[in-house]
Amino acid sequence: MKTANQTKAVKYPYARIGAMGKLMESIRDGWKPSQVDVNLIKTLAVASSKEREVLQTLKFIGAVDTSGATTEVWDQLKQEYRRTLAHIVREKYSDLFNQIPVKLITQDSVVNYFMKTGTGVDTAEYQGILFGWFCREAGIEVPNLPESFERARFGKKKYASNKRAKKADNQK
Repeated sequence: MKTANQTKAVKYPYARIGAMGKLMESIRDGWKPSQVDVNLIKTLAVASSKEREVLQTLKFIGAVDTSGATTEVWDQLKQEYRRTLAHIVREKYSDLFNQIPVKLITQDSVVNYFMKTGTGVDTAEYQGILFGWFCREAGIEVPNLPESFERARFGKKKYASNKRAKKADNQK
């Protein structure tokens, strides 16, 4: 049971960067809908079957409130995109930055960090990919974090097929 002093665990987003890139570009261009919800994101066709993750990410960064209304952060992103995003990233990912020195922020360290929050490896990888994208967009240098991750699920398949091949060779 949590005590009054314990804070609620952060639920880090894992939206795909292609969808986020298109939306953030639209924000920078001055677009401001009256309401942002799953239906609007579906209409935009930027996040096929991942609309909820995009909406959750917009809420996480504070651009949209819980009712779906755009916030002051949305307007700040229009006016000073990089500076505003840098402030958001440093604030929202402050625990990660406090635990991992910038030079040690790698694919493995961020995936391990996100897995400690209770997510599986696939989700943690997407969280890490989005974190890295946010850092690059904000001008925050994370020199050892690659733009594209080697996905564990592909490694597992490769490992499984290599294991089957070795087993078959041993049976010959």
